[in-house]
Amino acid sequence: MSVVAPCPSVRPALTPSWTESRSRAEAARLLHPSGAGSAAVVAPDVLEAMAVRLALATGPDDLAVDEDDTGECQTRRHRQLVLTPAYDAWLIAWGPSSLLELHDHGGSIGAGRVVAGELIEMYSDVVRPHPLRSRAVGRRSGFGVPATRAHEVWNPGPCLALSVHLYSPPLMAMTFFDHHPDRFLCPLRTEYGDAASLDSAPGVG
Repeated sequence: MSVVAPCPSVRPALTPSWTESRSRAEAARLLHPSGAGSAAVVAPDVLEAMAVRLALATGPDDLAVDEDDTGECQTRRHRQLVLTPAYDAWLIAWGPSSLLELHDHGGSIGAGRVVAGELIEMYSDVVRPHPLRSRAVGRRSGFGVPATRAHEVWNPGPCLALSVHLYSPPLMAMTFFDHHPDRFLCPLRTEYGDAASLDSAPGVG
């Protein structure tokens, strides 16, 4: 077993606004064990602030990635960090070239934060479909995931990418979609279950 080293980069300076400060305070409350009992859906800005806090507390040592038989790590590993009635959180390690195909999150809203490396997100909307749009998300950058988003996420490499992902309500289903132009966003399969069973499914992202 070996760990692929992340690409180095410079952490940007942040100057929080009043709204960001409020979101961060609520994020800190919800991440504390005493504040995790409510089943209310977490607001998107608070979920994103929670992703920031969790990203600061994680690193490559928290989730090692095995090398495959060719010596190039091309797998994805994930681990659940937190599960509450209101949200859950995941840590995902993306080997170079690893990909999670086009999918939704069963109506949950989400937030992601890249801890190391870079991810590419290609996305559309299941209610108001549009051609796939693409964006790169680098280290210490984040992205929101609306409840109706369908997206594909991959690591362009050459280094390991590490990211944290939060969902509210907790992730309970994922539908995977066709991205062929003639069958765009046609459902291919849906995986159901609680967060623990989805942890053993082909992918979370």
